[in-house]
Amino acid sequence: MISEDDRFTVFDANILCPKYVNSQQYPYVPTGALAWEHRREIVLNEIHHRDADILCLQEIDSETFHEDFRAVLAHDDYKGIFWPKGRATTMSEKDAKFVDGCAIFYKNSK
Repeated sequence: MISEDDRFTVFDANILCPKYVNSQQYPYVPTGALAWEHRREIVLNEIHHRDADILCLQEIDSETFHEDFRAVLAHDDYKGIFWPKGRATTMSEKDAKFVDGCAIFYKNSK
């Protein structure tokens, strides 16, 4: 029998990298709904509400990982790592930091 300590929960979301979202790409969406500040709060609220042991986030860039998620989620006992898409390995370090990828966060205490 599996004990409660052997179980874990996973939350997965495509956060749609802020640099990919604009009114030309999504003309049918109200501008306020496209704003990263608005979408970031929705994603963070959902993460907090779900309280998953593991978080998987796609289409996240390095800046968003470090500035908007890493420190905030650390307050909820999460540690995380960011992996850019493979094309980042063919770019200069300066250019590679703008490539989106995936992030995985996990509850440090689990």
